[in-house]
Amino acid sequence: FSCECTSGWTGQNCSEETNECASDPCMNGAFCHESTIPGQFICLCPPFYTGQFCNQRYNPCDLLNGPCRNNASCLALVDGNQYCICRKEFEGEHCEIDMTECLSLPCQNYGDCESGVNNFSKRCICRPGFSGLLCEIEINECSSKPCKNNGTCVDLANRFLCNCKPGYHGSFCELGVSDCKTSPCLDGETCVHRNDGYNCLCAPGYTGIDCEVNIDECLSEPCLHDGACIDGINHYTCDCKSEFFGTHCEINANDCLSNPCLHERCTDLIEDPCSCDTEWTGTQCKIRINDCTSTLCMNEGSCQKSAHGFACICPHGYTGAYCEKLIGSCAEPELNSVLCLNGGICISRPGNTFDC
Repeated sequence: FSCECTSGWTGQNCSEETNECASDPCMNGAFCHESTIPGQFICLCPPFYTGQFCNQRYNPCDLLNGPCRNNASCLALVDGNQYCICRKEFEGEHCEIDMTECLSLPCQNYGDCESGVNNFSKRCICRPGFSGLLCEIEINECSSKPCKNNGTCVDLANRFLCNCKPGYHGSFCELGVSDCKTSPCLDGETCVHRNDGYNCLCAPGYTGIDCEVNIDECLSEPCLHDGACIDGINHYTCDCKSEFFGTHCEINANDCLSNPCLHERCTDLIEDPCSCDTEWTGTQCKIRINDCTSTLCMNEGSCQKSAHGFACICPHGYTGAYCEKLIGSCAEPELNSVLCLNGGICISRPGNTFDC
């Protein structure tokens, strides 16, 4: 017989890996590196050469690929890279930054000008309260109508002022003069009157203006070893996995102390600690395996229990642990050409017979 090998392999049985670099496929002094994928290689090209075999010469400063901008001069370096020599009014690796754009002070309202940012010609960095390409737009902080209870909003630079109606005060005119009379603090918490409003003295575990927010003690993720954190009022509880316990599930329980495994060996620190013997199964190895009940012998083989499990008694013409293998006259490749003449193919049949 003979083997037709796939790419990257050779030898009578295709067991020898081909050295793809043995034929020196890389040109112009390139280094050939054999790939981890059989049948492939990579050429590491020297400067000024490219292509799969390093057979194409290139100039890093040619008109199509030249990176230098704004009429800068391109200088090819010995390592195959390029260097841009900029005109005096330009800077940057590729001479892309025009240093003269900010000389005319184009940004309004005292905005700061930056030249050549992210390949754009210029950018204005506006002071708070202004926007636009040239910081020419003043932001109206009163557009969102922030003042409550019919208060009048006065727009200022980067802020606003609320003129409140009589009987109201606060930054947004949101507070009445006697706010504590309405008992704003939840669950009867103590309300302290102030000239500019009120303060709620919250019980432990609560926060917020009106003590309306339950502090989530689980935000710090206090439970270890994948324990589930259950938030309470000013406390938390860790629901631990079965093999851990403790306030923070920090203690690993020894699963083998209670001798839970029968007919086997117990190993701590794993999810299923019981390693059952061959005749037993289940989480604690309590169930005895009835091998001939769960095992099906194929091709009309009969099952017979044994000291170490079961055995299949195979009919004539079959073999294997489950009688799954056909014993054929054509099993040996050398007999194929002897039994069937003129290139015929030998096909095994039951009972040690064959057809061509």
